[in-house]
Amino acid sequence: MNALRSLTMCAVLGMSAMMVTACGSSDDAVDLERSSTLIAYTHEDGSTPPASHKEYQIVVADGVATLTLGGYGSLSGQATPEVTDTTPVDDEVWQKLVDGVGSLPDASPQTTPCAGAGTTSVKITADGDVVKDLTVTGCGAGDTADRLAEFIAPVESLFDMKSYLGR
Repeated sequence: MNALRSLTMCAVLGMSAMMVTACGSSDDAVDLERSSTLIAYTHEDGSTPPASHKEYQIVVADGVATLTLGGYGSLSGQATPEVTDTTPVDDEVWQKLVDGVGSLPDASPQTTPCAGAGTTSVKITADGDVVKDLTVTGCGAGDTADRLAEFIAPVESLFDMKSYLGR
């Protein structure tokens, strides 16, 4: 009888392990529901003259992307943003975001602090739980900052960024 219980328990545990693996327990597979996920990408230029400094945030929530963009202080509320724009996020763009989560680093990189460096960050929450929270600042952060920019690129392409950034 004990041998039968052990065999049954092993079979149940084995099936459970296969189901967890099949359901995407790896860090590369993410299942994010549009209605309960918030994705925020923030970029702040390094220290530049006020006329050319830009900082912006793109927030994706409930199938809508919102862009807030301006100069120094526009994201902290110390200045009025120059641009606030919204656009729907279609299924194709949403899927690109979900697929891109696995390509993001697991943690923020260790970088060398340096005066005047810009900052880039991505924060993803689902059902109120943090999925990713990455911040890149300092010297030598270019590759990781590029990965964060590539992640948000499908959404960023929905906005007229060249015109907004004046670049």
